[in-house]
Amino acid sequence: MSVPADEVYKVIEQLSPSDRKTVYDLAQFLRARHQTVVKAWRDIEAQEPDSEPLSPEEADQLRDPEFVSWDPESQHHGV
Repeated sequence: MSVPADEVYKVIEQLSPSDRKTVYDLAQFLRARHQTVVKAWRDIEAQEPDSEPLSPEEADQLRDPEFVSWDPESQHHGV
């Protein structure tokens, strides 16, 4: 779910100064985490493809929805 920036600002303006600091710290953390994730995916994409075929166990794991996490980042990068 996307929230327009002006809606976020409206909520933040209603907070106490100490709560604004908490929101700011959280936003900084989220930004840093996102940058780390993006860098990790870029590093993965820069590697040469592995030519070794999957083992039967690995292939089974890829088909198991309980085993594989199909988070938005992996979908974005075509994994």
